[in-house]
Amino acid sequence: MPPLGNAVRASRRVLGNLLSHPGSRGSRRVLSLARFALWQLNKRTVRAAPTLPVYGHKARMRAYPDSQAASGLIYFGYPDWLEMRLLEKFLRPGDTFVDVGANIGTYSVLAHTCVAPHGTIVAFEPDPRIVARLRENFQLNGMDTARIHAVAVSNENTRVAFCAADSVGAVVQSSHHSRDVQHVSAVKLDTALLDSIGDIAAMKIDIEGHELSALHGASELLDGGVGLIMLETNQCASHDERRELQSFLSSKDYALFSVEDDEPTLCALSAPSSYPHNAVAIRDMARFRARVPSAKLTTSGGSLA
Repeated sequence: MPPLGNAVRASRRVLGNLLSHPGSRGSRRVLSLARFALWQLNKRTVRAAPTLPVYGHKARMRAYPDSQAASGLIYFGYPDWLEMRLLEKFLRPGDTFVDVGANIGTYSVLAHTCVAPHGTIVAFEPDPRIVARLRENFQLNGMDTARIHAVAVSNENTRVAFCAADSVGAVVQSSHHSRDVQHVSAVKLDTALLDSIGDIAAMKIDIEGHELSALHGASELLDGGVGLIMLETNQCASHDERRELQSFLSSKDYALFSVEDDEPTLCALSAPSSYPHNAVAIRDMARFRARVPSAKLTTSGGSLA
């Protein structure tokens, strides 16, 4: 039966990812496996959407069965374990955090626990269905002053084709044929934020392969100095794509690193190398070290000075 075969293959893939995830190492593995089993059972039977305590019971989020982001919360606590733990160490009360591709708000809600009560959260998410869930999670956490821009982010102010075929939407070519494609507004981050926001402590960009386009549209903001930029980089599959990203960040004096462990150890990335799922870009290393004094910086060949 093909549907059953597809379900088995999907479960094996998810289980493989779960076992290799930093959030399921050591003593956490048994708990992650138990959560996986219970959540898969829920998704196939009652399909409840519980409200969960998250991030050490400092926040709450609604978990819908069709949401990949919610599954990550349930399995691991921190979906992007290493990057999110680094963000916790870096942010301070009163900081500003910008979330590009906010989805249901996993990063925004985590950032709120760090920057509240006087910090600023700004989120960008173009999918109307996901925006409703994002607002719900903000309301659950009393994030009344958080700003939500229900638009895509690009290198120009325009309209783009957006495919919301599953729980992770993406900008697609205008020629893409699908009943799930809709046209949405897109803005440059410079346009949306430059005149309305002060110093940006940290920014996360996860927009399914269009991260470089968003960076180009944030040129002036980057010139002003963003303390920490978190990027999804697994879409940079080719040498040319990696070199283009590296070249642009270097032109703005940012260095790109992978996060290797909880300490955290950051390993400098070079364009020819394969990129991890996520990476972080840092411009002011003195500022970063002052906020995260435990951090170690390395290259593949050894420590950096």
